[in-house]
Amino acid sequence: MRWSPRGRAQWLRVPGGSAAGHATVARVERPPRLGGPVRRVLAVVALARVAQFVEAVLFPLVAVRHGAGTTAAALVLLALAIGTMAGSALGGASIDRFGTRVVATTGLAFAAAGAAGLAVASAVAPLGLAAAVYGTATGAWRLALESATAHALAADAGASASGAGADQAKRERAFGTLLWLVNLGALASAAAYALGLDARLAVGLQALAMGAAAALALLLLAPRPEPARARGRSVGLRAVPRELWILALAYAPFTMVMFQAFAGLAEIFESADYRLMVLVNALTLVTFPPLLWTIVARADGVVALTVAGSVQGLGVAAAAITNEPVLTTIAWSAGEATLIAVIPAVIAGIAPHRATGSYRAAFAIVQGAAAAVATFAGPLLAHTSPGGFALACLGLTAVGATVTTAHGRSIGAGLHQPVACPCGALLCSCDAAHLDCVPSPVRVHRAAPAGAA
Repeated sequence: MRWSPRGRAQWLRVPGGSAAGHATVARVERPPRLGGPVRRVLAVVALARVAQFVEAVLFPLVAVRHGAGTTAAALVLLALAIGTMAGSALGGASIDRFGTRVVATTGLAFAAAGAAGLAVASAVAPLGLAAAVYGTATGAWRLALESATAHALAADAGASASGAGADQAKRERAFGTLLWLVNLGALASAAAYALGLDARLAVGLQALAMGAAAALALLLLAPRPEPARARGRSVGLRAVPRELWILALAYAPFTMVMFQAFAGLAEIFESADYRLMVLVNALTLVTFPPLLWTIVARADGVVALTVAGSVQGLGVAAAAITNEPVLTTIAWSAGEATLIAVIPAVIAGIAPHRATGSYRAAFAIVQGAAAAVATFAGPLLAHTSPGGFALACLGLTAVGATVTTAHGRSIGAGLHQPVACPCGALLCSCDAAHLDCVPSPVRVHRAAPAGAA
């Protein structure tokens, strides 16, 4: 990433130049201003994320407040994870077919209903059903808003006819702002939870916020863009290339460790320490990004992901062994912040513009499957052996770092590809400089000869 939040001039290495594919250098004086379409998407994100309690409080809500125990709570978390995976699968094809406004509005409305069910239910079976509804709807609306951000960036690029360097800077600023809004909402929620807000009341407040966000999405989001089929390109998971599925699998071990924060560690920590951990996590995610941009600007995508994943894994393992909720949380939260900032930018460049939903869905499905396994097995393993849990986190981290490093070419290509490219980084058939990828509508060129960029 190359966006400086302070607006300092940055030299950006961008694709293009000679037929041999040598990179050229463009100078961007300050982060370009985000256009109206992007700001409208971010407004919906801000309201949808202003209250974030379900994922953090679900395990203690079931296991402690309702006294159902570790196994029952793990089953409810599994229902949530499976629902999220299903929502990603349904949402991806629906986004490309019906548009982000329809999917975001519908998803937020059903997520609000699922959260309301979690707030009022007390038996394990209704809680599991409500968690599945919430997860399915949440998987869809989050995917829709991520895709809406990419579509809005492409529309903004077409309106301004900006160059490749400005396009990359806008993308990173937009996704960075999205992440900031998510983290800011998480911080407010974590502070309320740490101060003793009742878990059921917290989830009820989230239901109200998401219901309001559904109405705002209906008002502000743009209608469906031109369908992919109009350009002769198929949509759906079958159209996603094998390379993206492999990259998603390579990233999955990091996801499995990431989800242990509110699963395995929820079993290990006492209630007061867990509430403190949630607060420190949210505070780190809000305060770390200014330093994050400086660090990531000096490293390529592969280094950023592998180092961040390693720091995350070491932090979670240390937390499990030491039961220390502050310093270890700062460590794994810093790694988490980097992972969730870099990987969306990678997928945004890999996905063809009109098939953004399907590509994001494919990646989310794999991560959802990893999360389902992790959130069910993590608490059970942590309950049996905190040391074994820590070793499992370290093993997953080592696997993730190794296989992610092996896919550096795809990661680098995704970070440098314009979001408006009709082909995507893995299947690009545009001109070498991607100059025709930015305006909309876009003209597609024949595939470049072997050896060309």
